[in-house]
Amino acid sequence: MPDAMEPRYDHTKLEGEIYARWEKSGFFNPDVCVEKGVTDKDAEPFSLSLPPPNVTGTLHIGHAFEDAIQDIMVRYQRMRGRRTLWVPGTDHAAIATQAKVEGMLYKEEKKTKYDLGREEFLRRVENFAQESHDTIVKQVRRMGTSLDWSREAYTFDEKRSFAVRAAFEKMYDAGLIYRGARIVNWDPKLKTTVSDDEIAWKEEPAPFYYLKYGPFVIATARPETKFGDKYVVMHPNDKRYKKYKHGDTLKLEWINGSVTATIIKDDVIDMEFGTGVMTITPWHDATDFGIAERHKLDKEQIIDFDGKLLPIAGEFAGIYITKARPLIVEKLRAKGLLEKVDEKYLHRVATNSRGGGLIEPQIKMQWWVDVNKPFAMGESSLKGIPKGSRATLKELMRKVVKSGQVKIVPERFAKIYFHWINNLHDWCISRQLWYGHRIPVWYCLACGGKADKKMGFAGDVVPQVFDRKTRTYRLRDHGFTVGDRVAFENSATGELFGYGTMTEIAKTTVAEIDLKDPKHWKTYEAREQLIAAFKRHYPEKDIRSDTPVWLYTYVFDQTIKKSDGIRVNPEIKSRWFLVRHGETDSVKNNTVDGWQDTPLNETGLAQAEKHAEGMRGKKIDLIISSDLKRCKETAEIFARTTGAKIIYDPDLRERNWGALEGIPKSERDLHHQDASYSYHGKPERGESFADVEDRSWNAFQKYLKLYADKNVVFSIHGGPIRLIMGKLRKWSFEEVLRYYPPVSEMVALDISAPCAQCKGEIYEQDPDTFDTWFSSGTWTFSTLGWPEKTKDLATYHPNSFMAPGYEILFLWVARMILMSGCLLGQIPFKIAYLHGIVRDIEGRKFSKSLGNGIDPLELANTYGADAVRMALVVGAAPGNDLKFAESKVAGYRNFATKIWNASRFVLMNKPASASAKAGNLTAKDKAHIAHAQKMKKAVGAHIEKFEFHLAAEKAYHYFWHTFADKIIEEYKPLLKGDSGVAQVRAYRVLETILLDSLKMLHPFMPFVTEAVYEKFLPKKMLMVEEW
Repeated sequence: MPDAMEPRYDHTKLEGEIYARWEKSGFFNPDVCVEKGVTDKDAEPFSLSLPPPNVTGTLHIGHAFEDAIQDIMVRYQRMRGRRTLWVPGTDHAAIATQAKVEGMLYKEEKKTKYDLGREEFLRRVENFAQESHDTIVKQVRRMGTSLDWSREAYTFDEKRSFAVRAAFEKMYDAGLIYRGARIVNWDPKLKTTVSDDEIAWKEEPAPFYYLKYGPFVIATARPETKFGDKYVVMHPNDKRYKKYKHGDTLKLEWINGSVTATIIKDDVIDMEFGTGVMTITPWHDATDFGIAERHKLDKEQIIDFDGKLLPIAGEFAGIYITKARPLIVEKLRAKGLLEKVDEKYLHRVATNSRGGGLIEPQIKMQWWVDVNKPFAMGESSLKGIPKGSRATLKELMRKVVKSGQVKIVPERFAKIYFHWINNLHDWCISRQLWYGHRIPVWYCLACGGKADKKMGFAGDVVPQVFDRKTRTYRLRDHGFTVGDRVAFENSATGELFGYGTMTEIAKTTVAEIDLKDPKHWKTYEAREQLIAAFKRHYPEKDIRSDTPVWLYTYVFDQTIKKSDGIRVNPEIKSRWFLVRHGETDSVKNNTVDGWQDTPLNETGLAQAEKHAEGMRGKKIDLIISSDLKRCKETAEIFARTTGAKIIYDPDLRERNWGALEGIPKSERDLHHQDASYSYHGKPERGESFADVEDRSWNAFQKYLKLYADKNVVFSIHGGPIRLIMGKLRKWSFEEVLRYYPPVSEMVALDISAPCAQCKGEIYEQDPDTFDTWFSSGTWTFSTLGWPEKTKDLATYHPNSFMAPGYEILFLWVARMILMSGCLLGQIPFKIAYLHGIVRDIEGRKFSKSLGNGIDPLELANTYGADAVRMALVVGAAPGNDLKFAESKVAGYRNFATKIWNASRFVLMNKPASASAKAGNLTAKDKAHIAHAQKMKKAVGAHIEKFEFHLAAEKAYHYFWHTFADKIIEEYKPLLKGDSGVAQVRAYRVLETILLDSLKMLHPFMPFVTEAVYEKFLPKKMLMVEEW
């Protein structure tokens, strides 16, 4: 017969053609399988969701391993006749993607995200993410994955965004989500919090300093954190310090002068470590924070969120801690406070695994999931947690694994899982990133639930309010009376964090304040320290001993209800944007512009163009602009992009600086302070801030009445923006002066239904974004349509199988269990198969820095995707790391060639007439066929037990060493003999065994097996043949 197969197997040609035929057939979609009759309508479902690769680059060898394992299971179950769905998707991976783009931006342009502004930076991130997505999807296809691409999802697409918002609202309503000030892992480089599970610990040698602290010797690797240390902690059973009683105080000399230290006895102290005594820095250490919480101790911030020392550090204030450390050590040495230095100390340093930044523990107001609070279960199929019962998230996560509803493979990881659950703390779900799902909480700008009474607190003071400090000092009369319920706001973010009911109000002076006031958040050693503290918050004021001070004493309530000017997922009628015009030469040269009709310079025109790009897709209906040229030019650029009409309004002009226009701002500020920094002060022939506020606010209110249902952009000046925002937020004039909108930012305001408290219509969304794992935690059910009750959700959830790496057991697997159990009352999946890490032949991780990286796509192009898949699976026991080398892939390319050649030999020997019947088969023929079927059954049994490595090895060895080496050789004489009946019988035996062998190999090597199968059965497709 003619040769129907090419002499050699050409994977470069055939793999692409075969994948295209698979996709065209539609058989990746289980609905199509039912429609075309290859799967029964009532077949048992089998489902899984692809662990979504991050859109941070390209597919790596670990992804190829993970995808091969899943595809083996999917192809096997599909051939078993089950209604098999494998949902594809990618992860926006907020922190990793933002860090990647920030790194590229600085490397290529020496710019930061702040240089670009939020809109332009996000546009670049989204472009990068899209390019990465497109590359990754092509690569995933290239490896032969049989995913249902019609159901592809993205963790940041609209459906998943809706699911994330719905999840937050449901958990918030259940009382499981709250805002609170707690210690977090802060990354000063990326300016965001980082989860405990994303910390990478590095050990490095560092000096370990032994310092004299009064009669004690304390040890630390971080002397820069010790400025505020005023508590000495020791174990209550330490006999060396039995003469000291809990609560004793002693005065001693410290870094910047004398301090009063308090003795604290606590069981957490390790008596064997160092001297058995330590001072604590509650703001910058989790253990110290825990001690301070237990004993209700003060907490004071030493390092700011940029990694620089605060004023408490005296002459070291404003210096980055790494630069300050040797200077501080030298001062300690000079004061005789340095006992000794251990230069060989091995120090554990926490870094952000996503960006490499050094972690600085900080106390910060964040959104949290309460894992210890009982909540009422809704619909539930969870064993031991029926509908209507009360359970904590911790209990839920523990029970579903302990009961066996979720099986972790291999079993040893279940013990690790339980250990993690037992030590689980509340989950911080907010991040200070620009890229990602925004927290779906909006605050009424007119009141935030505060009616007309509010009080701002500096960001570092907010935690002290939560810590039961009940008095605040102010340099102005807020107009409160005893009994008033006053909204407390974080001045740094504008966010409501609770309420204070005023119990006592007194007017005094700086000189009369009690420096040791126990109700105030901080005590002072000297009057100068108090004045310095006031100066920090009121830098523009001249503060003396006779300066008036108002003392407000209150009872704090941190309970915030939705009705309190806070809305979760409100219906937004329209969006308004306040945009400061682009740069002018006056702005560039730092001179006073005012009413001068100055045009934009080249930089300003480029800035306006960037803003315009950011408006695409926002459906802008109207542009309202100042009539001065720099705003008009900005508005015209916006109009060209959006198609919106422009209204010009002189009431939105910048402040008229009169005789001061055109002079340097430094001269204005030096010689005209009253005009520059007072509310009613007026320059000659000019306006006061009060005048500008009056006209710009009236104009804003006018347009709000006319166009509340329109999306509006205001192209105006910095002065009107700050004054409008001041009116909206009810800022003091001092707060208005401290705010100045940058050219590169748009202030976004949302218009919604009137606030129940104050009837205000303008809201602002919480600026924080979600921890990536919050959105990823909804993956198994949001990809099936939740929160809608879809057919897919009813059919395919819980998933049957999930196969992530063991390194994300806590980051992702546990959080999927938490989210699915809480929101659906279901487990997310029945099996969590945890695979190991692919390493090089020396057992090292693949990385660019080691120069040992292997691109799976290059390997696939060189040796074929089948060879790569087999090389990854064979030898990879569940949960074990795999040592991988290119030579192994080359070996399995030879195996693909063997399959092709053996199959070609059988096909070439197909008799012209195949009329022999089964009755012609000998006992030996039947034994060979039965053995092949037995081997196929054994391969299937290994797959069912998740022993993919054993299944692959068994199929490989049977084909090569039994079928090819023995059976074909045994039947060659019959094929070459003179008996036509014997030839037909021999061919029938070989074809039957070959087709069974192709089936058992197909999950592992889908391309070559499909290519061969269609040569024998052209009207059939192996991927949907019966196992």
